[in-house]
Amino acid sequence: MITLLAAALVAPLGVPPDLDELVVEVCPGGQTPGISEARNAVRELRAADPAAARRPVTVVVHDGAYSLAAPFRLEPEDSGTAEAPVRYVAAPGARPVFSGGTTLAVTRAESGLWRASTERRFDQLFVGGRRATPAREPDEGTFRIVSVEETVLEQGEGRAPRRAAQRVELEEAAWALLAELDDAGLAQVQLVVLHKWDVTRRFVRGLDRGARRVLVDGAGMKPWNRWDARSRCWIEGLPQGLDEPGEWLVDGEGTLHYRALPGEQPGANPLVAPRLDHLVEIAGDPAGGRFVEHVTLEGLAFRHGAFVLGPEGFEAAQAAAPIDAAVQVDGARHVALVDCEVAQVGRYGVWFRAGCEDVRLERSVVRDLGAGGVRIGEGTLRAPGPLRTGKCAVLETTIREGGRVLPCAVGVWIGHSPDNRVEHCEVADFFYTGVSVGWRWGYDESLAQRNLIARNHLHHLGQGLLSDLGGVYTLGPSPGTRVVENHIHDVRTASYGGWGLYPDEGSSGILFARNLVHDTDTGGFHQHYGRENVVRGNLLAFSRDQLLQATRVEGHRSFTFTGNLCLLDREALLAGPWRELDLVMDGNLYWRLGGGEVDFAGLDLEAWRALGRDRASLVADPGLVDPRGRDFTPRDPQAAPLAAIGFEPLDLEQVGPRAPSRWR
Repeated sequence: MITLLAAALVAPLGVPPDLDELVVEVCPGGQTPGISEARNAVRELRAADPAAARRPVTVVVHDGAYSLAAPFRLEPEDSGTAEAPVRYVAAPGARPVFSGGTTLAVTRAESGLWRASTERRFDQLFVGGRRATPAREPDEGTFRIVSVEETVLEQGEGRAPRRAAQRVELEEAAWALLAELDDAGLAQVQLVVLHKWDVTRRFVRGLDRGARRVLVDGAGMKPWNRWDARSRCWIEGLPQGLDEPGEWLVDGEGTLHYRALPGEQPGANPLVAPRLDHLVEIAGDPAGGRFVEHVTLEGLAFRHGAFVLGPEGFEAAQAAAPIDAAVQVDGARHVALVDCEVAQVGRYGVWFRAGCEDVRLERSVVRDLGAGGVRIGEGTLRAPGPLRTGKCAVLETTIREGGRVLPCAVGVWIGHSPDNRVEHCEVADFFYTGVSVGWRWGYDESLAQRNLIARNHLHHLGQGLLSDLGGVYTLGPSPGTRVVENHIHDVRTASYGGWGLYPDEGSSGILFARNLVHDTDTGGFHQHYGRENVVRGNLLAFSRDQLLQATRVEGHRSFTFTGNLCLLDREALLAGPWRELDLVMDGNLYWRLGGGEVDFAGLDLEAWRALGRDRASLVADPGLVDPRGRDFTPRDPQAAPLAAIGFEPLDLEQVGPRAPSRWR
């Protein structure tokens, strides 16, 4: 039901009281209620009465569940102005949910195995609000790849072949499962390969039973990150994999089989299959100079967005860069998503893509994601002017449970885009990097400038699945970018490269200051190569291998490392060519728990100082409350060792989301 209340005497905050407000109410009921119908009603009123276009518009959405027949789409004609904005808001106390999925009717349920008929293919399933697991083996962990042979079918112009076929030798347990299947059973089986920071998904094309090889094809392997004996995999779509509660499979006849968890009942735990790729499309025309402006979505939830793997599979791509988002924003100015939820989707959650400026996501929750959380900008240097995205913000937002389909995706990704802010957010439970800034390998032009990554809580990243990742990862020149006052911890890697602060290839002009980084696998800080970065006033504590790492020696100042508190347990302090690097390293405080010796790249402190390093630095107990228990509070902030380096502890009360959200 849609109710139109024209010329209501209620004005939004900040709107002059002499402007009457146009109010549209959306309630559950009828055959096609929903937010798109409300948008259409506003369009019709504006078309009939030009004066209506000068009124503020508020679409009030009442509590309930709404089914989206198509993505909710806003175009330039749906814009407001600074004086008369357009708002789509939840009613007070309401939690309206818009779903892009279809609820499946359970036709049979016995012995914990439910069945339902399906009319189309889907690659995700949600049961009672929880993401179900595609039938896979192994249920936990991975199989080993023993060897890979590649035949190039078409080279193309790139470094990697355009098309190639691979013959993959798997460990015996994996081969035995595949060998049980005939061609029909193999048709829906996917091989998911984990190699360093990348993930590749391929449909199995067949088996060479004589040579005991799995046959797949697609693009050629990238020479810088091939599959090899260090790679691992799992297999999805195996009938034998439907052996654990919470797993599901659609057979060749279109019947869904779901093995229920204890206590689940068909009526109380509905099966929802995503149907729509996009749930929201804010679709301006930046190339044509037409934008969606002064629109706010507030208090609304958008759930059940699809990602269906095409027959070509998913080729390895850092950060799952080819994947778009359930909420796709182009050509938007002064647009906000406030107190919203984007959840249970198969791709990225939100993308401020082309031609966006002053767009923000605030006090929101982005969770249960097939790929990553939020994207800003694009991965290519676009034409100047309206196609560029910048000055966007992600504020006070929780971004959790990502990479459930494509583990290589990122919590927050900023491409060629300047002047953005990511502040007071939580990013957690991803298998790759937390926040990634920049998209340039080396020192050539980059638009990722003056970005601010501040006071975020970034934790439980990598989780031992992928490698070469960081809490905050930067790539290419980023002059004016600041990574400050973040709390980063529990960064784990499959083999190498689980760092807290990670300036990668060509990272330049970046300030890393007053971050608390602890419990990483391979270091609180690692610079691959870069120029004129500043690492100042951070507390870097406890790593599995070493606390600080650097890789490439270059003919310029790599970074300045001053005023940092470095806390060790059993790990080494330094790894890499620290004696040869062009850097400034001074005014730091080092301490190993229990007072053990601190080794500086194989030298004691005096020999290290003779190289011009750390001449005013100290090796002394900083006097923290309980570092083993991860309480890094100074017992006395004015104690001599801390005062000597000017160290200021991070106030964790000011880190991460502080503002309430109805969805958090």
